[in-house]
This record gives sequence, C-alpha cells and structure tokens, in this order.
Amino acid sequence: MEDRQKTKKQLIADSVTLRQQITKSRALKAKRNRVQHSLVDSELRYRRLFEAAQDGILILDGATGQIIDVNPFLANLLGYSHKDFLGKRLWEIGPFKDVEQSKDAYLELQKNDYVRYEHLPLGTKGGQKVAVEFVSNVYFMDHVRVIQCNIRDITERRRIEEELEIQAITDALTGVLNRRGIMQRLEGEFSRSDRENNPLSVALLDIDHFKLVNDTYGHAAGDTVLRVVAKQTKNMLRKYDHIGRFGGDEFLLIIPGVDADKAKNVFERLRSTIEERGINYAGTVIRVTVSLGVVSCSGSGSLDRLTILADQALYQAKNNGRNRVEYLMNLPTASCEVSMAQILAPSSLSNPLCSA
Repeated sequence: MEDRQKTKKQLIADSVTLRQQITKSRALKAKRNRVQHSLVDSELRYRRLFEAAQDGILILDGATGQIIDVNPFLANLLGYSHKDFLGKRLWEIGPFKDVEQSKDAYLELQKNDYVRYEHLPLGTKGGQKVAVEFVSNVYFMDHVRVIQCNIRDITERRRIEEELEIQAITDALTGVLNRRGIMQRLEGEFSRSDRENNPLSVALLDIDHFKLVNDTYGHAAGDTVLRVVAKQTKNMLRKYDHIGRFGGDEFLLIIPGVDADKAKNVFERLRSTIEERGINYAGTVIRVTVSLGVVSCSGSGSLDRLTILADQALYQAKNNGRNRVEYLMNLPTASCEVSMAQILAPSSLSNPLCSA
C-alpha cells in the first residue's frame, strides 16, 4: 500500500516536472520564434534602410575585397548597374580606377579597420566628376568579416565652399583678386620661379591723380574708373597672368615666364592703351593715365624685397612725371636685399607728386 502510495506521489511529481519541462520548452520555442522574427524584422529594416539610404553604401568581402552588395543610391549616382559592381574590387570599377589611393586605401583598411577621405573625386559612367566623402570600416556579420563603405555626395557642398573661397580672395568692386588673393598668387609664382629658375616680372600699377577723378566727377565715377582699368588690364594679360587690387587705386600685376625685355613691351602697351581709351561715365568721357613700377628677376631672392622694389619703381615713375613705366631689370639676388630705409630715403621723396 505504501509502495503504491509512493508510486502515486512519484507519478504526480513526474507529471509536475513534465508540465514544467513542457512549459519551459514552449517558452524557449516562443523565445526562439521571437528572436527569429526579430532577426527577420531587423534584416528587413536594414534592407529597407540600405535600399532607401540617400548616401551610397558598398559592402565588401573582408577577406577578398570583392564587392558583394551596393545600394541603389550609389549605383544611380555613378551611373552603373548593380551587376557592374558585384564581384569587383574597388580599383577594378570605373569610378575608382583613376583614384590612385583606392588600392592603398583597401590595404590600409585591412590593417587598421578604418579609412576616411574628406574629399574624394570620382568619375561617373557618363564622364562627370562627383565629389564624395568616403568612410570605410570593418565589422562582423554572422561571424563573417565584412567591410562597409559609406559614400556621401558632397558635390553641392564643395561648390558652395569653392564659391566662398573665391569670394574670400576677390575684390567686390573690380572683380579681380583682392590683396590677399594676389599675394597668394605672387607667393606661388615666386616659389615656382625660384624652383625652376624662370624669369618673373611684377608690376605695381597706380591710376594717376585718382583723387582728382573723385573730386571732379564723384566717387561713383571713381568706382567706374577702377572697374574699367581693372577690366582693360585683365583683357590685355594672358590667361595665366594675374591681376589683383593691391589697395585703393593700385593694382599688382604678375607676369610669369617673362623677362625684362618682354615685360617692357607688355607694360608699355598697357600704359598707352589705357591712355588712349577714354572711360565713359554718364555720357562723359574721362581720360585717365597710369604709372607702373616694374621689377623683373629670376632665381632665388626675397618675396618681400620683390614687392618693395616694385613699389620703389612706381615712386620713380611718379617722380618722373607719371604716365610712364619705370623698370628694375635683370635683378641679381643681391638686388633683392634693398632695405626699406633706402627706399624711404629723402631723395626718393623729393618730388611732392609722390604723395598722390
């Protein structure tokens, strides 16, 4: 009887254990189903984001570097089909073929798990250029190493930045370079002249009696004179020469690759052309002349001394009656070591015309 009672108790206990196991099994199965559904939902959301993203996305095999997926935005941006990308390495597809860093970037990515380019120019299938920001990193998906490349189109941003950069070095009144811009160009041309031992001619151009123009016709007329002189000068220069408003009614002209003899012809022709052409303002023809101080040199020297000597030559032109060009030609390096004290010596300022 006791054994039968124990058996009954044991059966009840076994039944309870079995029910617990069944409940636990059902709970585990439900959890697995939730996890599975969650994974499916997660993958679906990722796929929707991948397909709808407004940035380009490339997925690469982490071991081989081959492209295993590309989203529609990037394919449309670059003009290639989905099939054009698959199975290729970055440096094997059109947009990246001309990018020298593409293979090096992949090797760096393999080593450091991260690479970034703030500005990477890519070519589309149609031949256009697209500026992109390129960021890649490595992660594991189902224990498989993959590389994700995020590619953002920054063409419009670069256009705006370039416009702002141009505005920052452009004189608003005349449309030529401002002082900052022309000095940047002078620094570059001077460095190239020094490096390649090529001639370089620089001139300071000053509008004669500009104050009289303002006093006689008004400041609006003076602005017109500045604009027209700048335009006339620019039109007479080559496309790789430079002109900038140095300050007030002074302009700095840079003529690379031109020695003193050729520079003389260029600037004399410029001076005479401005003298001959009148400037029409409100039906009145205003006659203006200009004075130029020119320095020509090549080889090593000092950039500061170059502009100082051009300024000295300009003062000589004013001292000698204006509407003329004064030259400091074929300067050796030592000539660029003139001091400001020498330039401002009383003899150079003896003529009161220098003050205007």
